[in-house]
Amino acid sequence: MQSELEQLRHKQLVSGEEVAGLRIALEESRSNGERLHKESELVVQNVNTWVREQKQANEKLGKKIREQSKAIMALSAEKDNLSEQLELVVKENKRLVTELDEKRLDYDKFRSLQNHSAHQQVLLHQLRNRLEEYEDEQDKDVKDKLTTIEDLHSRLKTNVENVQQLHSKVSQLERENSRIRGDLERENGAMQTLQLQLESKEQVISSLRAQLDSRAVGSRALAMDKAVSKIDAGSLTNLKQPGTENRQEFDKNYWMQRVEELSVQLQRSENLHRTKEQKTES
Repeated sequence: MQSELEQLRHKQLVSGEEVAGLRIALEESRSNGERLHKESELVVQNVNTWVREQKQANEKLGKKIREQSKAIMALSAEKDNLSEQLELVVKENKRLVTELDEKRLDYDKFRSLQNHSAHQQVLLHQLRNRLEEYEDEQDKDVKDKLTTIEDLHSRLKTNVENVQQLHSKVSQLERENSRIRGDLERENGAMQTLQLQLESKEQVISSLRAQLDSRAVGSRALAMDKAVSKIDAGSLTNLKQPGTENRQEFDKNYWMQRVEELSVQLQRSENLHRTKEQKTES
């Protein structure tokens, strides 16, 4: 009986170690993903329940063994009491009864251990299947996560390239903006210069007009004097003096044309300035 109890305890310790190993494996696998946390807890609960059931079964078996041991001791005491009266018959009867009881107990223990072993095999098979399913799901999750990481990496790389292109375009636009501002400043300076030149030309034109007017009046008076003094010597065509009038008309037309050209250039400069300002604002 003691050896059988020792064997049962040894098997219980082995089962406990196996359960502890399975529990450690489940706890290690739990850290691999929060998504499987509930399932891992359920497996641990099932294992704990199984351990408690096995412990209770072992305790019940030990209790039964102790009870049977007590019964055997009582029977042995009764046998000792009866051995004095029916020594030979009772001894033989007790021996047969004891052997029969022992064989029955051995048979019951064997059936119990056989059933217990079959139950353990079923539980181990279930746990093995669950572990295989968990490993398959974990591999699938790892593959999905790797695919997601690769996709995110490619997207990040594309975004970085787009940002670099945008930075390059912004730098080009800043350089173009600086160039346009420089052109505008130069155009403003040129326009101011043209305005100053135009003002000076207008002053020159005003003075030239005054000179032309005074020359025209003097020429007309001189022509009248010459016409009066030479009225009997030549024709009236000398009064016109075409060379003098043509040169005065040419000077006047020349300055008028220059004023018009300067006005056109000024207008073009203003239009170009407005166009560049609109481009800069857009």
